[in-house]
Amino acid sequence: SPYLFEIIYLLGQDRARLPIMISMFILISILDLLGLSLLVPLVSYLTNPEDMGYVSQKIILVFGHSMDENEIIELFSATILVVFLIKSMAILYINKTIIDFSNDQMLRIRLLLMSSYQSLSYIDYLGRNSAEYVYSIQTLSSQYANSVVLPLLRIVSESIVMVVVIGFLAWVSPSALAVMVTIFVSFALGYDLFFRSKLKSYGKNINNANTKTVKAVNEGMRGFREIQIFGKSKHFYNVVSSESKKVAINNSKSQLITVAPRYLIELILIIFSISMVVWTLRIEGGLHDLMPVFAAFGVASIRILPIVNNIINGTAVLRIGRDSVSKLYRDIKQLNFNKDTREDISDTFSMESFESLKLDNVIFRYSDRGNNILNQVSMEVMPGESIGIIGPSE
Repeated sequence: SPYLFEIIYLLGQDRARLPIMISMFILISILDLLGLSLLVPLVSYLTNPEDMGYVSQKIILVFGHSMDENEIIELFSATILVVFLIKSMAILYINKTIIDFSNDQMLRIRLLLMSSYQSLSYIDYLGRNSAEYVYSIQTLSSQYANSVVLPLLRIVSESIVMVVVIGFLAWVSPSALAVMVTIFVSFALGYDLFFRSKLKSYGKNINNANTKTVKAVNEGMRGFREIQIFGKSKHFYNVVSSESKKVAINNSKSQLITVAPRYLIELILIIFSISMVVWTLRIEGGLHDLMPVFAAFGVASIRILPIVNNIINGTAVLRIGRDSVSKLYRDIKQLNFNKDTREDISDTFSMESFESLKLDNVIFRYSDRGNNILNQVSMEVMPGESIGIIGPSE
């Protein structure tokens, strides 16, 4: 999609770091699979001790001697503890890697934006308010790192783990998995489809309101003396108040949409579990055959619940960041264009060493104005002179 293309474009040369990170995500998914493959049998055996005989036979094949029930449980418990300890340490390291990568993007984007704005022609610079430049460097770069790159990487990580968990549950009970996947996928797609346009709108409204707030604060404080003299302080106060309220309203709406899935997913999971029990009782008349399946899905839900929530939540956050990415993409793409088309004269011209500066019949007007600001102006400035041009302001 164009949005994903813009995100990847903004990563620049750091795209080369993505395969290493994906490899780490795959490693975590393998550890998850190993943990589930040990935890599910343990829960099943604790609820159905009759299966211990089968396990004892497998242990004899592996270790060459038999174990009693307590020894088997202790072996499983110790192995599970080691696996989850390693997994926890790996997850912490990977999260640190993701956070460091995201913060690197913020730093790099800020420097690119600064370079982009400094390479603008004066006419292009005047086409936007200075508050937009400040807001882009200070805020949009942070939004790109924390509200776009960070959730996107976590979505990729969680999706890889989700595929592994689904593969494990498919081995346990394909029919139950099919029902669960249908329910969760339908909910996730429906939720995103219903709220995606609203979230994009909220993100755009927040950026516009924040930009106007920065503009009002800058102008209100820079012209402090004049504003006090003419008694116009109330105007800037009202602008900041009005735009800040817009930010608060749109933030509240977007945050409610991103938080709600967690509680709805819990409700869906409870409904699914109860439906499994009721269906088994009605069709098979007992829960004996359901216990291994229920144990597997119950343990797997420890991972499924946060994964689905993070994916839906991350997708919602990405929708909010759509406007921010578009603005950054436009500015940084302009930087690359300016590098190719604009000549750098800083090394060939110095204001400190010249004999005279002459203007001969200079005509100038802004691109959005009809009248000439300078009309056939001629003058000569000698080194050390200070001059001023006086004229009406429009």
